[in-house]
Amino acid sequence: MSIGIRKIIIVTNKEDIKDFKLLLGEGSNFGLSINYVVQNKPGGLPHAIASAERYLKNQNFVVILGDGFFKFKQFSNTVKKELNSFSKDRKSTRLNSSH
Repeated sequence: MSIGIRKIIIVTNKEDIKDFKLLLGEGSNFGLSINYVVQNKPGGLPHAIASAERYLKNQNFVVILGDGFFKFKQFSNTVKKELNSFSKDRKSTRLNSSH
């Protein structure tokens, strides 16, 4: 990906995980590594992050809601700007569909 993200964790429900895997696979066709985590019941972002914790390994990470891909007019540019901002001051940043 042009924004430097190479590892992706998709947190989804058990009904949709098969479709994601069918569509995206393990990510090698995109130059990525994709892992999947099933969230058995909706528990919000904190629960989704906790569910993916085994893949995070105390690394910095970005949370992007799926609807962001459809609402951002210039999604890639927005992500780049926010990641650059974070890497400069190491304070949290938030990607929001209102960008």
